[in-house]
Amino acid sequence: MQTDAEAGGEFAGNACYNLIGDPAAMRCCIKTQAVIPVSEDARSKIIVGRVPRTTCHDEGLDLLYPDIETHHADVNRMKQSMQAG
Repeated sequence: MQTDAEAGGEFAGNACYNLIGDPAAMRCCIKTQAVIPVSEDARSKIIVGRVPRTTCHDEGLDLLYPDIETHHADVNRMKQSMQAG
């Protein structure tokens, strides 16, 4: 698991946690290995790509916890796009 900035290529400046890697492994790590509990607010803003970003759009990205409500504009835009697609 890496941040998008560590993985090379494009990185997002959206005030979210932009991670690259396996979503199932990330959920397991957050649930079992976090030193302090990860809040719902923080989990609602985790955006995952399986491979490093090569463009500045949301194609190939998913929300790690799409069912958690948030007021974050970028996350809600992604949710709307997922529902429309």
